[in-house]
Amino acid sequence: MKGLLAVALFFLVSVTNAQVRLANYIVDNTAYATTSTDTLSQLLTADAKTEMEKVRAIFFWIVNNIDYNTNVFYQNRYVRKGNKDEEEYDTSSVLPSLDERVSRLVLKRKVAVCDGYARLFKTLCEHAGITSEVITGYAKTNMNRVGQRFISNHKWNAVMIDSNWYLLDATWAAGYINGHNEFERQYDANYFLPSPKTFIWDHYPEDVKWALLPEPPSLAEYNRTPFKTSEFSHSTILSFKPEKGLVEASPGDSILFEVESTDRIKRLWISSDPYLDSSSLFQFDCWEYLERPSSGSKVSAVFVIEPQTEWLNVVYNDRVIMRYKVNVKGVAAPETDDTKDGKRKTPMKALTGSN
Repeated sequence: MKGLLAVALFFLVSVTNAQVRLANYIVDNTAYATTSTDTLSQLLTADAKTEMEKVRAIFFWIVNNIDYNTNVFYQNRYVRKGNKDEEEYDTSSVLPSLDERVSRLVLKRKVAVCDGYARLFKTLCEHAGITSEVITGYAKTNMNRVGQRFISNHKWNAVMIDSNWYLLDATWAAGYINGHNEFERQYDANYFLPSPKTFIWDHYPEDVKWALLPEPPSLAEYNRTPFKTSEFSHSTILSFKPEKGLVEASPGDSILFEVESTDRIKRLWISSDPYLDSSSLFQFDCWEYLERPSSGSKVSAVFVIEPQTEWLNVVYNDRVIMRYKVNVKGVAAPETDDTKDGKRKTPMKALTGSN
C-alpha cells in the first residue's frame, strides 16, 4: 500500500512539475520582458533534455505570448524601411540577419503576423541548436478562392528534430480573429507537428519539397480542392468526396458527398446556406439533405442541386468542415454579400490574407 502511495505521489509531483514548466512558458516575467532572442531561447530550453522538448517549449511560448497583429493585417503592411524600432538595433558594424531583426521587433512589440511568428520560431530554434526553416506558400484563407489561382499568402515553419523534418504553424495555432477584428488566443494543437498528409490540405509550399510528401499534389490540384474550415482539423478525416471544390451541375442533379473517418459516431449533412457556420447550426430545424447509412469508416449524403444553389456546406458531426462552390449550368450566379461572414468568429486561417 505504501509502495502504491509513493508511486502515486511521485506521479502527481511529476505531473505538477510539468504543468509548472508549461505555465512558465506563458507567465514567466523574465522571458516575457526580454528582447534578446539568444537569452529567451536559453531561458525556454534550459530544462529541456531532448530536441523535441526544446521545440515544444519554444513553440508553446510563442503561441501563448505573441498576439496576432490585426492592425497590420487590415492595413496590409508590416515592417517598413526607416522604421525607428528597427534602427534601434543597428548599433553594430555588422547588421544582424533579417530573421534576427524581425524577431527582436516581435519580442519588443509582442505582436506579429505570420512572417514574424515564423521568423521568431526559426531564430529561437537556431539559438537552441535546432535547425528550422521559414516556409513560404499558399494557404486557403477564403472560400471564394476555391478553383481560383492565387499568389503566396502565408508563412510557416519546418523544423528538424532528431534528424527528421516536421511541419508546424505558430500563427494558426495561436488563436483567431473575433467579430470585432480583435485577436483572441485559443491554442490549436492541430498545427504542431501535424501529418504532412493532412497539413497539405490547407498549406501548399512554394518549394514543393517542403510538403514532406513522396508524391505531393500539384498546385493545380491543390487549387481545385474544397475550402476547409478550422473545424476540419478538429475531425479525424481520412478522405472525402468530391475531391474538387468546384461542383458543376444542372438543376435536379444529385451530388454524392462522402467522408471517411475513424470517429465512432459519424453524422453528415449538406446545407446550401452560404453563410452557415458551426455557431449557427442551432437555428435550423430541418436540413436540405438526404442522409445515407454509414458503411464502415465512411458516411455519405446526397444533395439535389437547385437553380439558386451557389455554395454547399458539408456538416460533419455538427461542425461545418468544408465548403464547395457550385456552378449551376444555364443559371447566372447570384450576387452575394461577403461582409456578412466577417461578422462571426473567424479562425486565423480565414484571415491570414497576405500574411
